Parts: sequence; C-alpha cells; structure tokens
Amino acid sequence: MRLSIVISFIFLLAGCQLTTPLAPLLNMPEAPKLTSEDIQVQYIKTDSSDSAQIKSVQLPAHKITPQQTIAFDLSKANVNYDLAAIFNEQIQKIALQPVNDGVNAEYKLTLNKLSHKQGLEAHYELKNKQNITDIKNNAFMTKSCHSMDTSISLRLTHTQSGDVVWFAQGELNTSEHTITPLIYQFNLYQDITNKKQVSDFVLNNNTEAARAIRSQKEVTIPTYEISTHSTKLVKISGSCSQSEVDALAPKISLQLIKTLVKKLKISDIKI
Repeated sequence: MRLSIVISFIFLLAGCQLTTPLAPLLNMPEAPKLTSEDIQVQYIKTDSSDSAQIKSVQLPAHKITPQQTIAFDLSKANVNYDLAAIFNEQIQKIALQPVNDGVNAEYKLTLNKLSHKQGLEAHYELKNKQNITDIKNNAFMTKSCHSMDTSISLRLTHTQSGDVVWFAQGELNTSEHTITPLIYQFNLYQDITNKKQVSDFVLNNNTEAARAIRSQKEVTIPTYEISTHSTKLVKISGSCSQSEVDALAPKISLQLIKTLVKKLKISDIKI
C-alpha cells in the first residue's frame, strides 16, 4: 500500500515536470500617432476670357467739357440697390456735375437697359494641386459654380438739342469678376482601419488553449494599417451658389458702370 502511494506520487510529479508552461499574455500594441490637418485650397476659372464686353460710341456733335451738368434717367432700373449713388460717384470722377434738374441740365444720361440674369455654369480647377496629392478624391480637383450675366446700356443726350452724344453698352459675367477668391477648406485626417482585427487577434490568442499553442509556435501581432481621409469641402470665401452670385449684383453694376463711364471723352481727353 505504502509502495503504491509512493509510485503514484512519483508519476504525478513527473507529469507536472513534463507539462509545458503557457505562453505569456499578449499586450495590445501601442497605437501610432495619427495626424489631422486643416487645408485650404483655392480654385481658378478654367476658361477665362475678357473681364467685360464693352462697346462705346461718342458722336462729335457736341463737345463735353468739365463741370457741365448732367441729370440721370434711371426709370428702367428695377433693382434693390442704390444705382443713382453709383452713377453720381462715377460721373463726378470724370469732372461732370450730377444734378437733379432734368430740364435745365446740359446733358441727360438715360439708362436704356439693366438686367441681371442667370448665366452659364462656371468651371474651376485647383490653383495648387499639390496640396491634396495624398487624397484619392477627384471631386476636389474641379468645381462647378453658378454665375450671373449683367447687361447695361446707356445713352447720353444733349438736352437743348436732343442730339445723342454718346451711347455705350457692356456685359459682364460674375465668374469673370473676381471680387474675392474662391477658397474652400477641408480636414485631412488619418484613421486606423484594422483596429478591431488587431484587438480580436490579441484577445483570441490570450485564451489558455491559444497560449498553449503559442508556447510551441510564436505568433506575430498584425501591424496597424493607416488610411487617409478627408472631410467635405467648406467654403471660406468667394461666390458659388446661385444666391451668392445674385448678391453680387451691386458690385457687378459698379464695375460695368465704372468701365463704361471711363469711355466718355471729356474735352477730347479719354478719362
């Protein structure tokens, strides 16, 4: 009896000594440092043309001299901005004197036409493409925006004789009048795409059965995989939507009127 107990104890001790220790627990690898950056991009028009289409004809019947008086007939203007203020400022810049007396003024400037209409779609491309070379997103490379066509027609008449002294017209599209550059911003950020797979791998290889296997065969924890993503574009400056380009009407009118009035010759000097 005593001998059998001793023999059993020897076999038990031998079995314990032959058992292979379990592999140590795996630790989650340290996550890499991810980056995030706000990037601004500017767009330029792809099919640029002349800024304005201008026609101006001045007849020699009457010589216009500095400080002569001029009245305005803006009755055909159906706009919600102060068109008279624009004309007053620009006429004074060429040394003529705006007055309210349409009967006694030496000249009358008549607005024949002023229209603001929806224009063709304007196409833009990135000014500096290298800013987003890391992004596989062609949607950032080009952009399409609304535009507005503005047309103005003017006639200058000598009040006493009724003779037409000058007539001019101009057309301008908002996409050709860069008041503010078209700039957008987006965020470029990194993300770990296989974080769950790495976590599952560590968890599955930390069971006793897996640790026993790992004691005989070493395993390698998968490395983190990083991908780059971007948020949607957010406009910082410029006009692109229809409402935004429609709001440019006063500035477009100012630009056209300024250009047209400069064509008017005073004392044979082109101002």
